[in-house]
Amino acid sequence: DIKEILKKLEKKIDLLEKLNDEEFFLLSGQIIRYLLNQSEKSDKKADMIEPFLRAGKSKRLKQDIEMLYFNYKHKIPLNFSKLNNALSLVMAFDKDVKTSKFKDKLLVGILSDNIFYKKENK
Repeated sequence: DIKEILKKLEKKIDLLEKLNDEEFFLLSGQIIRYLLNQSEKSDKKADMIEPFLRAGKSKRLKQDIEMLYFNYKHKIPLNFSKLNNALSLVMAFDKDVKTSKFKDKLLVGILSDNIFYKKENK
């Protein structure tokens, strides 16, 4: 169940718990989608995600996410703790895993409801 998986992932983000391979790709997809939505381009197409799907390994994917973050850093509040924690977890992921093994998880992360648009209940 995708909703349940995303809830578990949100808890890991809050607690800054280490990610397993599947969670890394799922969370990377969530971050990619959020950052791509910061684009002011009026005609956003699915081809915007192609470079991330073509990243051969997780280290390359992290570099691509970092570059995307720097492209849209002016649109992101500095105190957005959920995104900051998520990015920290992704950047701290220290394995170099083949992306092809987890492309489905990356796509689920990109295409499912984005956790960064949910209101925080505090």
